[in-house]
Amino acid sequence: MQPAPYPVPMQPVDPQFGPVVSEYEVGGKRYWLVFSLVLFLCLVALAGFIAVLAEGSFVGGAVIGSIILAMVLLLVALSGVRLIVYTHGVERRGRFGKKRLGWDQLQSYTLNVIDPSHAAPARVACSGCSSFGS
Repeated sequence: MQPAPYPVPMQPVDPQFGPVVSEYEVGGKRYWLVFSLVLFLCLVALAGFIAVLAEGSFVGGAVIGSIILAMVLLLVALSGVRLIVYTHGVERRGRFGKKRLGWDQLQSYTLNVIDPSHAAPARVACSGCSSFGS
């Protein structure tokens, strides 16, 4: 028997959903790029917050402060998301709990299969496009 060409998760079989097919965690280049962008926007908003408070407008400072707080809470919530796909269902684990859903509980779904060997040239070819599909 040949070894699998991809890393196989070595977890015990789940009694409800069966064996693990794959696992995904938030992270990588895209997450840290978004994190850096939101952090930059928070710094800009913080500068605006300080400027508004210097002028004496408490309402403007409260609005900008709540925007900063919402951005930080969003990043904290998204940083701990993990998706585990089983043969008979899926589980999402986050910082504030987990949710399990069996495939038989779905009414409909959309399956998008992307071949990595074709996705990279398409991304380069469409880098000047405003959006995919247009």
